[in-house]
Amino acid sequence: MKLIFIFFLFIQINCKVQLIDKIPNCIISDMGRFKYIQIRVKDKNPPYKTKIIIRGKQGIIYHLGIFMEFLDEMKQKQEIFNNFEFEPIGGGFINIDRKSINIYGYSTAYGKAEHKIAAGILSLFYPNHKVSYDERLIE
Repeated sequence: MKLIFIFFLFIQINCKVQLIDKIPNCIISDMGRFKYIQIRVKDKNPPYKTKIIIRGKQGIIYHLGIFMEFLDEMKQKQEIFNNFEFEPIGGGFINIDRKSINIYGYSTAYGKAEHKIAAGILSLFYPNHKVSYDERLIE
C-alpha cells in the first residue's frame, strides 16, 4: 500500500513539473525597443514549483498591457490557469538587434525588474547575441 502511494505521489509531482514547463520561459519581439515584464509563476499545489518568465512586445503602450495579454493567453489554457498563480514582479525595456540585447529601465506599474535575471534567461534563448543590462533607474 505504501509503495502504491509513493508511486502515485511520484506521478503527481512529475505531472506538475511537466505542466509548469508548458509555460514558455521567454516570449519577446524579435527586433527593436519595447517594454518587457518579469512574471513569477507559482504552483498552487505541491511541489509548489516557481519560475520567473519574460514577456515583451513591441506596440504595447503600458507594461500592464503585456501582463493582461499574458493572462488572456493563460485563461485559454484552463489547466495551467487553474493550477498556477501569476504575479508581475517588475519591468523595464529591451532593445534587441541582430547581435545584441540591452535590458534597462523600469515599469511605473510594477517597478524595476532584476535585469540580471532577464539577462540570464535571454542568454539561453539568444546564445549568439551579446546580452547586457543596466540596473540604474533610467527610462
